[in-house]
Amino acid sequence: MAPANTPKEIVSKLNAEINRILTLPDVKTRLDELGTRTNPMSPEKLNEFMQSKIEKYQRVAKENNLTLE
Repeated sequence: MAPANTPKEIVSKLNAEINRILTLPDVKTRLDELGTRTNPMSPEKLNEFMQSKIEKYQRVAKENNLTLE
């Protein structure tokens, strides 16, 4: 994640570095030990993923009359 309006070239650099780090054997092993699943993806795919989750949980909240307090 990065602040809104972060230049695309910076987002791409951050994405590449984070994805590289997530594939390092010691990092992967430790994350596996913590029960964390990794799924390195492009900024565009991450945006699609996040949008789908937002839509899903907005629907769940609406269907169940949930509100934030």
